[in-house]
Amino acid sequence: MGKGRSHPISLVHFQPVELTAVYEFIKEQAAQFSVHELCRTLRVSRSSYYEWASGHTHQPDRELAVRVVEVFWRHARRYGSRRIRAELAAEGLAVGRDQVRRVMRAEGLRAIQPRRARAADNRFTAWTADQSELVTRESAGDETERSSGW
Repeated sequence: MGKGRSHPISLVHFQPVELTAVYEFIKEQAAQFSVHELCRTLRVSRSSYYEWASGHTHQPDRELAVRVVEVFWRHARRYGSRRIRAELAAEGLAVGRDQVRRVMRAEGLRAIQPRRARAADNRFTAWTADQSELVTRESAGDETERSSGW
């Protein structure tokens, strides 16, 4: 922390927009310093650096996106990420539900959700049946009171 400051000095404004330059610097300096210390000093995730160094990217596979879209439309927008994942697994493509969900979100796909089958009508029918029974009881009670001479 700096002198008289209650918060650490941020170095974020010194970082380039493209993290590739930071990763290149870490790669160059890894012979002299530990990767852990370099990543901590430059405020970069170690796992992100190692992923970059291995050559993997987070870009969704284009073939997977095409297959997800195909299954989605084949089933008339009724399949969500769980069903699409299960169908792709049945076709021999091992993919996780979260990955399918990410592809669906990136492609703007959203499954149609079915509506319930008139649950409100059943409650209304039960309520009216109870009310009619009460009316019948009350009217029967009124007749006996009138006949008793009150």
